[in-house]
Amino acid sequence: MQTLPRGPEGLNFNNMCRTLTAREFIQETLMKEFADIVNGEKEHNYISFLLISCGIEFLGKCMAPVGTDWHRRASEQYFKQGISLFPDPYKQQDIDDVLYHGLRCGICHALLPKDELIVSSTEEQDLNSNPIRLNIRTLFDDFKKACTSLLENEKYNARLEENFISISDGSTGNTNSLKVENE
Repeated sequence: MQTLPRGPEGLNFNNMCRTLTAREFIQETLMKEFADIVNGEKEHNYISFLLISCGIEFLGKCMAPVGTDWHRRASEQYFKQGISLFPDPYKQQDIDDVLYHGLRCGICHALLPKDELIVSSTEEQDLNSNPIRLNIRTLFDDFKKACTSLLENEKYNARLEENFISISDGSTGNTNSLKVENE
């Protein structure tokens, strides 16, 4: 039987610990759980932009060489690599830069998109307008396409098969802090 060590404040993690690879995390969290938030019975449109922004950066991290530390700080590089997986309209000149600074940095740092962006649940997405208009449903559909593009790209298979996160009994940690120990 496998048990987990006692956690902080004597919590006993005796239930099975499950470790997800980056691939499983994309499939289960970024695609399925995000869909539940974006398209669920109670929509959470605004906060969905924050989640997708973080997800885009994570996709870029999945394109890093095998063994790269998941905590490595290179947010702009990773975000723009994640955007490169999106459909063609996102490949226009400077769109990745506007989305990084206006969406990712604006929403992640201040919970407010910068002036060059409007985020909407009702207006049609327009990457050519000034300011750029993002529609949550269109952006999420394109995000799912980017996830699928990454998952299907054999070039990144080894990185996607690396362990990413461990989950046990309602607790989540990185693979170093929440490990299964053999008795």
